Amino acid sequence: MAEISPLKTSQAPFLRKSQTKPVKQDKAPTALPTTQEPSESFELQNPPLSQKFKPQTSPQATPGPAPAVPESPPSTTAAPPSAVISNDKAGGTLTLLETPLSSTASSEKGVSLVDLFGLDDPKTNNGSEQRMAKAEATYLQRYPYKEGEKADQTRRELSERYHHPKNSTQAFNQQLNDFAASRGVQKKAPDGFHKPLAEVGLEQVKRALAPTVEALFSNRDLNNNPDKKQVVSEQVNRFLDLVGEAAPKDLTAADAFKIAQDNTVLVAYQDRAAGEVFMGDHGVRHLLGHNIRVCEELADKAVAKGAQVTAKDRLVMHQAMVMHDLGYAMDTVKNGIQKDGIAGQENGHNVLAARVLRDQTADPKHPLNKLFEKRDLEHIHACMLHHDRDAEGKAGIDLRLTSQPTEEDRRANLETMVRTADNTHAFDDKLPELLLQEPRSLKSLRMIQTAAEIGDKTLFRELQDDLKSMVEQRKDLAPDDRKALATSVGTIDEVAHKFNARRIAGRRPTYEISDSGQITVGVQESPIHRPVSALFGLPAYKQMENFVEDNASREVKLQGGKERIEGDGISVEFDLGVASKASNRFEAQIQEQVLKDRDFTRFALLDAQLSKQQKLVDNPDKIIAKRRQLLQDYRQSQTA
Repeated sequence: MAEISPLKTSQAPFLRKSQTKPVKQDKAPTALPTTQEPSESFELQNPPLSQKFKPQTSPQATPGPAPAVPESPPSTTAAPPSAVISNDKAGGTLTLLETPLSSTASSEKGVSLVDLFGLDDPKTNNGSEQRMAKAEATYLQRYPYKEGEKADQTRRELSERYHHPKNSTQAFNQQLNDFAASRGVQKKAPDGFHKPLAEVGLEQVKRALAPTVEALFSNRDLNNNPDKKQVVSEQVNRFLDLVGEAAPKDLTAADAFKIAQDNTVLVAYQDRAAGEVFMGDHGVRHLLGHNIRVCEELADKAVAKGAQVTAKDRLVMHQAMVMHDLGYAMDTVKNGIQKDGIAGQENGHNVLAARVLRDQTADPKHPLNKLFEKRDLEHIHACMLHHDRDAEGKAGIDLRLTSQPTEEDRRANLETMVRTADNTHAFDDKLPELLLQEPRSLKSLRMIQTAAEIGDKTLFRELQDDLKSMVEQRKDLAPDDRKALATSVGTIDEVAHKFNARRIAGRRPTYEISDSGQITVGVQESPIHRPVSALFGLPAYKQMENFVEDNASREVKLQGGKERIEGDGISVEFDLGVASKASNRFEAQIQEQVLKDRDFTRFALLDAQLSKQQKLVDNPDKIIAKRRQLLQDYRQSQTA
């Protein structure tokens, strides 16, 4: 799910839509005039970008032979060189970013988008890569699906990130290879794996991948997390089981090994990046523990209602979920957050990830091309690009319970399950790694909130240093894990404390599907939700109201108790009665280490009252002084 944050200035292309009028063209002196039908025109125009780097052109697929253009007699008036690519059959024109076409004949109409993108035969593989490129270009123009100065600024910044050489697929692949090497991963298939998968056997491939999982998640000097290792091992084996069901006969054991190993490295790299920034998790817990698990659950329930969901469909969702949040781990996103805090770097991360898939599969020898057909890759690309919003910027829930789905039905179902899974991971287990590994950091966040609101930057940095020291003293964490969490402390900014405390709201959602395909998501309130909200002075149900907007595209004000909100294709049921007992380790730790600390709760509740008063007065100096003293007294009580 997209994380919306304050933005910084950059540049991006704009989309200009126009309507052409009927025009008459003289093809030859003896020919009768012909009339060109009206059509829409879409022109991508690039304003100047920053001078820090030279942007690439718009998303483009690997060029193939240019379609033949029939010769035509010269017209009476020479046309100027054009940057417009004509699309007469589809009824529009498109100007590619910085890709002008010089007309070789004065009356040449240009290259048809029908030919360029294969739109005349969408049921075939013609133009698959071009269609993916076009989808990325469209995303760059439409995101964030709003108008106005702030939206334009968001588009400009996204364009700059997209074209930045440090975010290129080549640069990203190098980072992945360096990461794998640093963990001791041997990226080579075992001897004998050149044979067909059926001949070698799935169990052999699973055993061959075990050292990779061990190196990435069970290294006491780097990353030692038994829980994550178990989740990854289970999902690697599940992925390979699906490969065994859906793979073509010519898929080799080496192909299956490489795909599964690459995916495991991708997950580990994203998990490491997620641990280094203080924002919602985008690592193992999110990608595998929630998203893939929920996709499989929704698929099972859809099949029970008569829908066809094949092993290949499940593989499409697995692959999409493994890759959909790669944008968060891109160089200028992750490092930008570490340097400047969360400032909009993550907006539009979908398109950065989708490009990686398109670039990688442009190589015919890439093993994904051997497992998936071109239409499957397009579905994966679409699920990645639109994993949180559909192409119109809406929730886009449209589950079609048919036993004989068309490719359109298939796309609708795959995107629906992917979006539902991603957008419903919004509560406790989506918290940053720092909070889950060190629940006492919630106290530090509350004190940091006070320092931010009274404008004391020195105190803010001092509290950050205290939290960093707390993490560095943890002897139960592997050295590299400690380093990652300590790094994430530096990304806590003036808004991150509230943003993440707000997530402590609900437990894992439940899912049901009706006979008509309506999805119902059930959410039970966490027993620590309201106490934590009170300590931070937060509105009681803000995160749950955001949850409804993300999933059902509706703005609501929740009142408490049992509530059901209906949306298009999806409903959300809340049970907002407070449960009294903790159901997991995190809830128990917060209850014991935070909520039962009387000195801390007294400080936090009194400070929350003063915070409200501070916002209501013209001269808050006296209130700020009281808050500073209150915080100082609490900190001194902890060192006495």
